[in-house]
Amino acid sequence: MHTRLSRPNRYRTHRRLPRVRNQNRREAFTLLELLLVLTILVIIGGLVGTSLVGVLADSKYQTTEVQIKELQKNIDLYRIRIGEMPASLESLVEGPSNPDKKAKWRRPLMAEIPKDAWDNEFVFTGKGGSYEIRSGGEDGRVNTDDDVVVEGV
Repeated sequence: MHTRLSRPNRYRTHRRLPRVRNQNRREAFTLLELLLVLTILVIIGGLVGTSLVGVLADSKYQTTEVQIKELQKNIDLYRIRIGEMPASLESLVEGPSNPDKKAKWRRPLMAEIPKDAWDNEFVFTGKGGSYEIRSGGEDGRVNTDDDVVVEGV
């Protein structure tokens, strides 16, 4: 039997140790996984964002309608107390300009005339026994398609 003598490998400078997995070691996320999660979050954010914009626009129209209905109630109360249509919305705060009618005036019906949800003034037009209250809507211009209009008798 002959034995073989091993020669040292002159090119190998270190020995490879067997890999031992540490059970406490956490695996990292791959770039693909991170991009996938980021894409999903962007899609969800886009869906939520566009629905919130629609809700905000609807709420401004609803707020303006509520303000106009409040103005209507005060105009009707003015007509009952004074016996005539107010000359303008400011009459709900200041009272009638006619000195004879001023005697019937007790107190302001409103502290101030509100603005619509887009921060525009309401337009009041009295026509005989009827009236119209108009908001310029989102564009702020009256007599356009986005106006909020209420007519009263």
